[in-house]
Amino acid sequence: MCTLINKYCIILQFVLIFSQAHYIKSQTFKHIDRFNINKYFKAFNNGSGYIHDSLVYNGLCLKYRFDTGQNSSFTLIKNYDIAPQDFSYKPDKFTLTLSGGNKYDQIRVRFWEDNNFNRKFDENDEIFASDYFPLGDTSLNTFQISIKSLVKIEGKGNNSLDLNRIRAWDIEVLSKNLNSHTGTLCLNDFRYYSNNIPKYSDKAALTGTFLTLNYSDSSKNAFWNQQKWNSELLIMKEMGMNKIIIQFSAYQNIAWYSPSTLPFITKNIPVLNKIFIAANIAGIQVFTGLYFDELWYTSNKELETTYADLLIKQKVIIDELYNQFGTNNMFEGWYIPQEVNDFDWQTTTKKKMLFEWLQNVAAYAHKKNTSKYVVISPYFNLWQPADVIESWVNELLITARDIDWIYPQDGVGTSLKDVHIDMSNYCSHIKRACLKQGRKFGITVESFQQLSGWPINSGVFTAVPMSEKQLNEQVQEAYQLNPNDIILYNWDYLKKN
Repeated sequence: MCTLINKYCIILQFVLIFSQAHYIKSQTFKHIDRFNINKYFKAFNNGSGYIHDSLVYNGLCLKYRFDTGQNSSFTLIKNYDIAPQDFSYKPDKFTLTLSGGNKYDQIRVRFWEDNNFNRKFDENDEIFASDYFPLGDTSLNTFQISIKSLVKIEGKGNNSLDLNRIRAWDIEVLSKNLNSHTGTLCLNDFRYYSNNIPKYSDKAALTGTFLTLNYSDSSKNAFWNQQKWNSELLIMKEMGMNKIIIQFSAYQNIAWYSPSTLPFITKNIPVLNKIFIAANIAGIQVFTGLYFDELWYTSNKELETTYADLLIKQKVIIDELYNQFGTNNMFEGWYIPQEVNDFDWQTTTKKKMLFEWLQNVAAYAHKKNTSKYVVISPYFNLWQPADVIESWVNELLITARDIDWIYPQDGVGTSLKDVHIDMSNYCSHIKRACLKQGRKFGITVESFQQLSGWPINSGVFTAVPMSEKQLNEQVQEAYQLNPNDIILYNWDYLKKN
């Protein structure tokens, strides 16, 4: 497979061989809740008593007492508030694993809709419930809750559970004993099963990679000589890659090319100059990222000046980059590095500002040469259902007519998304919007496992390389969506593995 004898090709061969053995057809699932973080609202619906909860090694333990009375019950509620969950991708069933409880009590799960995203239960919403299941067994039991078995118990709505509008779910414990009694219930795992069956293809492969240029990270690729860059791109070519995306060509006060005469650039490091020479040798297309400043993450997204000031810098960066590399045979287009997402830009005003800014940047790049493509790689978490993301992307592409390719991040690196359910669900909806608007769709697979930082927590971003097994699953699942490209983010993490 590889003519270059090097560790990267050996690793790639191992991953492909390993992955074929690993891919056994089986039903996919995601953990809705492992009950390892105590963030629930607890209350008695009927009757009285007490509930004391604590985290234990295998989940959440509820010590409870029902006072004397008929049909007493309490609930444990998980509320997603502004981020209704989407469980609609080829749905099959839910399962709830638990142990204990009093033998006179029963348990069921209820799902609460929020169809108009107003964060409350109203006449347009419904509540659906599972059957009741018996308690009292001290060993772990897994109760099967088929989608078809869920029954509407409240609300008007459309008499159908909208699995992509789940604002909350709760677990109800019902007493069937009139006398006062106690119980100890341990909740272990709540899962959602999909009928999506992972498939293996020996044709699944990475077609390109992001390159992040730096002089402080462990790779310090800003100081690589020409021979090193030649070797690196030849390795990429041997692995089947045909394009690289430079994440940003100018970072704050640094230009990763030379010369530059821009007033906000105080340091020039001619990395791009070497990369284009290496790209011509290897036969790899290059997309040059534009200007990036970390202030993007904290700037006010409702101020016109946020976008206007940045547009000025992007235009002069485009001018310099095109003057130096625009006629190079391997120059293929542009990448806008400002990460966009569906969380910071949900309101009409914010979306209008962002979409128009993207159009202005892309249109200016196309003024240089309309045959050179403009690419973005947005990030989507689970803040909104997949069909809402599809509408969001559709709006974006209607306004930003000069955006050519959308290569969304799969989001698996944050550990918040499941490969075979969330990634497939959201990316398939984004692809639908791209096809509707006549744009190219690709997938950016994340080769890192994030440990801290947004959107996991408020800490500083830290990450380690993704495992070979996990990365292969991402590539295989991405391939099933038939994208134009599967792009790695990024090369450094693959090398560190």
